[in-house]
Amino acid sequence: MFKKTVAVAMLGFSVVAFAESENYNFETLATSFNQSYVDSTAVNNMAYSGRYYLMPVTIRKSEPFAELDYLQRVSSISLEYSDGKLANQYLVRGDYKPRTINGTFYINDFILALSNTAWDTKFTLANAPAYYYGFDVKTDSIGIGYFIEPKTSVFLNYTKSNIDYSTDVGTTLTDKAITTNTVYLHSVRSIEDNSFLVMDFSYAQIKSEAAASNTNNEYGLSAKYYPAPNYYVMSGYAINGGDDQSAKGKTVTFGLGYLFTPRLGVLISNSTFDVDDSSQKTDYIKTSVAFGYRF
Repeated sequence: MFKKTVAVAMLGFSVVAFAESENYNFETLATSFNQSYVDSTAVNNMAYSGRYYLMPVTIRKSEPFAELDYLQRVSSISLEYSDGKLANQYLVRGDYKPRTINGTFYINDFILALSNTAWDTKFTLANAPAYYYGFDVKTDSIGIGYFIEPKTSVFLNYTKSNIDYSTDVGTTLTDKAITTNTVYLHSVRSIEDNSFLVMDFSYAQIKSEAAASNTNNEYGLSAKYYPAPNYYVMSGYAINGGDDQSAKGKTVTFGLGYLFTPRLGVLISNSTFDVDDSSQKTDYIKTSVAFGYRF
Protein backbone atom coordinates (compact mmCIF):
# COMPACT_ATOMS: atom_id res chain seq x y z
CA MET A 1 0.00 0.00 0.00
CA PHE A 2 1.29 3.37 -0.95
CA LYS A 3 1.96 5.10 2.37
CA LYS A 4 4.48 7.73 1.68
CA THR A 5 5.33 9.62 4.76
CA VAL A 6 6.95 12.91 4.10
CA ALA A 7 9.76 14.62 5.62
CA VAL A 8 10.80 17.70 7.06
CA ALA A 9 9.32 20.59 8.93
CA MET A 10 8.59 23.23 11.42
CA LEU A 11 6.61 26.34 10.85
CA GLY A 12 8.81 29.22 9.97
CA PHE A 13 9.43 31.02 6.74
CA SER A 14 12.76 32.75 7.08
CA VAL A 15 15.44 31.93 4.55
CA VAL A 16 18.51 30.14 5.88
CA ALA A 17 21.82 31.55 4.72
CA PHE A 18 23.40 28.83 2.61
CA ALA A 19 27.14 28.66 2.15
CA GLU A 20 28.04 27.32 -1.27
CA SER A 21 31.38 25.99 -0.01
CA GLU A 22 29.83 23.65 2.61
CA ASN A 23 29.82 19.92 2.01
CA TYR A 24 28.67 16.85 3.91
CA ASN A 25 29.36 13.10 3.66
CA PHE A 26 27.15 11.78 6.45
CA GLU A 27 23.51 12.27 7.35
CA THR A 28 21.69 11.10 10.49
CA LEU A 29 17.96 10.94 11.10
CA ALA A 30 15.88 10.17 14.19
CA THR A 31 12.23 9.52 13.34
CA SER A 32 9.26 8.90 15.62
CA PHE A 33 5.86 7.85 14.28
CA ASN A 34 2.54 6.85 15.78
CA GLN A 35 -0.05 4.95 13.77
CA SER A 36 -3.55 4.50 15.21
CA TYR A 37 -6.20 2.26 13.64
CA VAL A 38 -9.94 2.49 14.06
CA ASP A 39 -10.00 -0.99 15.67
CA SER A 40 -7.77 0.29 18.53
CA THR A 41 -4.56 -1.17 17.08
CA ALA A 42 -1.67 1.14 17.93
CA VAL A 43 1.83 1.15 16.44
CA ASN A 44 4.62 3.31 17.90
CA ASN A 45 8.05 3.36 16.33
CA MET A 46 11.36 5.12 16.89
CA ALA A 47 13.91 4.76 14.07
CA TYR A 48 17.56 5.80 13.94
CA SER A 49 19.39 5.90 10.64
CA GLY A 50 22.71 6.96 9.22
CA ARG A 51 23.54 7.50 5.56
CA TYR A 52 27.09 7.71 4.19
CA TYR A 53 27.67 9.42 0.85
CA LEU A 54 30.46 8.02 -1.28
CA MET A 55 31.35 11.54 -2.43
CA PRO A 56 30.79 14.91 -0.71
CA VAL A 57 27.36 16.47 -1.25
CA THR A 58 27.55 20.24 -1.80
CA ILE A 59 25.06 22.49 0.00
CA ARG A 60 23.76 24.80 -2.71
CA LYS A 61 21.29 27.62 -2.31
CA SER A 62 20.22 27.01 -5.91
CA GLU A 63 18.86 23.52 -5.14
CA PRO A 64 16.04 22.30 -2.82
CA PHE A 65 17.60 20.89 0.35
CA ALA A 66 15.90 17.48 0.29
CA GLU A 67 16.96 16.85 -3.33
CA LEU A 68 20.71 17.62 -3.15
CA ASP A 69 22.01 14.04 -3.44
CA TYR A 70 19.51 13.27 -6.22
CA LEU A 71 20.35 16.35 -8.30
CA GLN A 72 24.08 15.89 -7.76
CA ARG A 73 23.79 12.12 -8.28
CA VAL A 74 25.81 11.15 -5.23
CA SER A 75 25.69 7.46 -4.31
CA SER A 76 25.08 6.40 -0.71
CA ILE A 77 24.75 3.50 1.73
CA SER A 78 22.51 3.63 4.80
CA LEU A 79 21.69 1.62 7.92
CA GLU A 80 18.54 1.93 10.03
CA TYR A 81 17.51 0.44 13.35
CA SER A 82 13.93 0.72 14.65
CA ASP A 83 12.42 0.12 18.05
CA GLY A 84 8.71 -0.47 17.53
CA LYS A 85 5.77 -1.38 19.75
CA LEU A 86 2.42 -2.83 18.68
CA ALA A 87 -0.76 -3.64 20.57
CA ASN A 88 -4.40 -4.36 19.79
CA GLN A 89 -7.39 -6.16 21.26
CA TYR A 90 -5.86 -9.56 20.45
CA LEU A 91 -2.18 -9.01 21.30
CA VAL A 92 -0.50 -7.70 24.41
CA ARG A 93 1.72 -4.70 23.66
CA GLY A 94 5.03 -6.08 22.41
CA ASP A 95 8.26 -5.00 20.74
CA TYR A 96 9.55 -5.46 17.21
CA LYS A 97 12.92 -4.22 16.00
CA PRO A 98 13.41 -3.97 12.21
CA ARG A 99 16.94 -3.61 10.81
CA THR A 100 17.38 -2.14 7.35
CA ILE A 101 20.35 -1.74 5.03
CA ASN A 102 20.05 -0.07 1.65
CA GLY A 103 22.11 1.55 -1.04
CA THR A 104 21.45 3.99 -3.86
CA PHE A 105 24.01 4.15 -6.64
CA TYR A 106 24.19 6.59 -9.55
CA ILE A 107 26.03 5.34 -12.65
CA ASN A 108 25.98 8.02 -15.33
CA ASP A 109 22.26 8.35 -16.18
CA PHE A 110 21.27 5.13 -14.38
CA ILE A 111 20.13 4.57 -10.79
CA LEU A 112 20.42 1.29 -8.88
CA ALA A 113 18.73 0.85 -5.49
CA LEU A 114 18.98 -2.18 -3.18
CA SER A 115 17.33 -2.74 0.21
CA ASN A 116 16.91 -5.44 2.85
CA THR A 117 14.77 -5.32 6.02
CA ALA A 118 14.34 -8.07 8.61
CA TRP A 119 12.69 -8.51 12.00
CA ASP A 120 11.14 -11.23 14.11
CA THR A 121 9.22 -11.23 17.38
CA LYS A 122 6.56 -12.95 19.45
CA PHE A 123 3.42 -11.27 20.80
CA THR A 124 1.56 -12.64 23.82
CA LEU A 125 -2.17 -13.22 23.28
CA ALA A 126 -4.35 -10.82 25.26
CA ASN A 127 -6.95 -13.45 26.17
CA ALA A 128 -4.43 -16.25 26.78
CA PRO A 129 -1.15 -14.87 28.19
CA ALA A 130 0.49 -18.30 28.23
CA TYR A 131 0.40 -18.40 24.42
CA TYR A 132 1.89 -16.34 21.62
CA TYR A 133 1.80 -15.45 17.94
CA GLY A 134 5.19 -15.12 16.26
CA PHE A 135 6.21 -13.14 13.18
CA ASP A 136 9.37 -13.53 11.09
CA VAL A 137 9.43 -10.85 8.38
CA LYS A 138 12.00 -10.37 5.61
CA THR A 139 11.74 -7.80 2.81
CA ASP A 140 14.08 -7.39 -0.17
CA SER A 141 13.83 -4.88 -2.98
CA ILE A 142 15.72 -3.91 -6.09
CA GLY A 143 15.11 -0.90 -8.31
CA ILE A 144 16.53 0.44 -11.55
CA GLY A 145 16.02 3.99 -12.74
CA TYR A 146 17.04 6.24 -15.62
CA PHE A 147 17.27 10.01 -15.99
CA ILE A 148 15.12 10.93 -18.98
CA GLU A 149 16.04 14.58 -18.29
CA PRO A 150 18.77 16.08 -16.05
CA LYS A 151 16.26 16.50 -13.19
CA THR A 152 13.65 13.84 -14.04
CA SER A 153 13.90 10.06 -13.71
CA VAL A 154 11.77 6.98 -14.26
CA PHE A 155 12.23 4.18 -11.73
CA LEU A 156 11.13 0.52 -11.69
CA ASN A 157 11.10 -1.26 -8.34
CA TYR A 158 10.49 -4.88 -7.30
CA THR A 159 9.82 -5.71 -3.63
CA LYS A 160 9.21 -9.13 -2.06
CA SER A 161 8.10 -9.56 1.56
CA ASN A 162 7.84 -12.96 3.25
CA ILE A 163 5.91 -13.21 6.51
CA ASP A 164 6.28 -16.49 8.40
CA TYR A 165 3.87 -17.06 11.29
CA SER A 166 4.28 -19.28 14.33
CA THR A 167 2.16 -20.02 17.39
CA ASP A 168 1.83 -22.49 20.26
CA VAL A 169 -1.96 -22.23 20.33
CA GLY A 170 -2.41 -25.31 18.14
CA THR A 171 -3.89 -23.33 15.24
CA THR A 172 -2.39 -23.72 11.77
CA LEU A 173 -1.29 -20.37 10.37
CA THR A 174 -0.66 -19.79 6.65
CA ASP A 175 2.51 -17.89 5.81
CA LYS A 176 2.16 -14.86 3.56
CA ALA A 177 4.14 -13.44 0.61
CA ILE A 178 3.62 -9.94 -0.77
CA THR A 179 5.11 -8.92 -4.12
CA THR A 180 5.00 -5.28 -5.22
CA ASN A 181 5.99 -3.96 -8.65
CA THR A 182 6.13 -0.18 -8.82
CA VAL A 183 6.79 2.44 -11.50
CA TYR A 184 7.83 5.92 -10.28
CA LEU A 185 8.36 9.21 -12.03
CA HIS A 186 10.31 11.79 -9.99
CA SER A 187 10.85 15.32 -11.28
CA VAL A 188 12.40 18.50 -9.84
CA ARG A 189 11.32 21.73 -11.53
CA SER A 190 12.63 25.26 -11.02
CA ILE A 191 9.89 27.89 -10.96
CA GLU A 192 11.40 31.31 -10.27
CA ASP A 193 13.52 33.15 -7.70
CA ASN A 194 14.91 29.95 -6.17
CA SER A 195 11.50 28.31 -5.77
CA PHE A 196 10.88 24.71 -6.87
CA LEU A 197 8.19 22.12 -7.51
CA VAL A 198 8.98 18.44 -6.93
CA MET A 199 6.49 15.96 -8.41
CA ASP A 200 6.14 12.21 -7.83
CA PHE A 201 3.83 9.91 -9.78
CA SER A 202 3.55 6.19 -9.02
CA TYR A 203 1.72 3.04 -10.04
CA ALA A 204 2.04 -0.15 -7.99
CA GLN A 205 0.72 -3.66 -8.48
CA ILE A 206 0.55 -5.48 -5.14
CA LYS A 207 0.06 -9.25 -5.08
CA SER A 208 -0.58 -11.00 -1.75
CA GLU A 209 -0.43 -14.78 -1.50
CA ALA A 210 -1.52 -16.79 1.54
CA ALA A 211 -4.59 -19.02 1.80
CA ALA A 212 -5.92 -17.01 -1.15
CA SER A 213 -4.26 -14.82 -3.77
CA ASN A 214 -5.19 -11.13 -4.00
CA THR A 215 -4.01 -8.44 -6.42
CA ASN A 216 -4.46 -4.72 -5.88
CA ASN A 217 -3.45 -1.70 -7.95
CA GLU A 218 -2.50 1.64 -6.50
CA TYR A 219 -2.02 5.05 -8.11
CA GLY A 220 -0.25 7.85 -6.27
CA LEU A 221 0.57 11.52 -6.79
CA SER A 222 2.47 13.87 -4.49
CA ALA A 223 3.89 17.38 -4.82
CA LYS A 224 6.33 19.44 -2.78
CA TYR A 225 6.42 23.18 -3.25
CA TYR A 226 9.61 24.97 -2.15
CA PRO A 227 9.06 28.74 -1.81
CA ALA A 228 12.79 28.77 -0.96
CA PRO A 229 15.44 26.02 -1.00
CA ASN A 230 15.33 25.53 2.77
CA TYR A 231 11.63 24.64 3.26
CA TYR A 232 8.63 23.09 1.54
CA VAL A 233 4.98 22.24 1.91
CA MET A 234 3.76 18.89 0.61
CA SER A 235 0.55 17.05 -0.20
CA GLY A 236 -0.07 13.57 -1.54
CA TYR A 237 -2.98 11.41 -2.61
CA ALA A 238 -3.19 7.69 -3.43
CA ILE A 239 -6.07 5.40 -4.35
CA ASN A 240 -5.98 1.62 -4.00
CA GLY A 241 -8.36 -0.89 -5.56
CA GLY A 242 -8.53 -4.64 -6.14
CA ASP A 243 -9.16 -7.96 -4.41
CA ASP A 244 -7.89 -7.18 -0.92
CA GLN A 245 -10.76 -5.28 0.69
CA SER A 246 -8.66 -4.28 3.70
CA ALA A 247 -6.29 -2.32 1.41
CA LYS A 248 -8.89 -0.70 -0.86
CA GLY A 249 -9.25 2.97 -0.10
CA LYS A 250 -7.67 6.39 -0.23
CA THR A 251 -4.58 7.81 1.46
CA VAL A 252 -4.10 11.56 1.95
CA THR A 253 -0.77 12.98 3.18
CA PHE A 254 0.30 16.46 4.24
CA GLY A 255 3.75 17.55 5.31
CA LEU A 256 6.09 20.43 5.93
CA GLY A 257 9.85 20.66 5.73
CA TYR A 258 12.23 23.18 7.26
CA LEU A 259 15.98 23.60 7.73
CA PHE A 260 17.08 25.70 10.70
CA THR A 261 20.62 25.72 9.29
CA PRO A 262 22.03 24.17 6.10
CA ARG A 263 22.78 21.07 8.21
CA LEU A 264 19.96 20.81 10.77
CA GLY A 265 16.33 20.14 9.89
CA VAL A 266 13.10 18.90 11.41
CA LEU A 267 10.44 16.82 9.66
CA ILE A 268 6.69 16.51 10.23
CA SER A 269 3.95 14.68 8.31
CA ASN A 270 0.46 13.28 8.68
CA SER A 271 -1.16 10.50 6.62
CA THR A 272 -4.77 9.31 6.77
CA PHE A 273 -6.07 6.11 5.19
CA ASP A 274 -9.82 5.67 4.67
CA VAL A 275 -10.83 2.13 3.73
CA ASP A 276 -13.73 1.74 1.29
CA ASP A 277 -15.36 -1.09 3.26
CA SER A 278 -15.75 0.16 6.84
CA SER A 279 -16.24 -3.38 8.16
CA GLN A 280 -12.52 -4.04 7.46
CA LYS A 281 -11.55 -1.57 10.22
CA THR A 282 -8.16 -0.78 8.64
CA ASP A 283 -8.58 3.01 8.63
CA TYR A 284 -5.62 4.70 10.28
CA ILE A 285 -3.93 7.99 11.06
CA LYS A 286 -0.13 8.15 11.01
CA THR A 287 1.88 11.07 12.37
CA SER A 288 5.64 11.32 11.93
CA VAL A 289 8.25 13.70 13.39
CA ALA A 290 11.95 13.51 12.51
CA PHE A 291 15.13 15.45 13.17
CA GLY A 292 18.10 15.23 10.81
CA TYR A 293 21.70 16.48 10.84
CA ARG A 294 24.36 16.49 8.14
CA PHE A 295 28.09 16.16 8.89
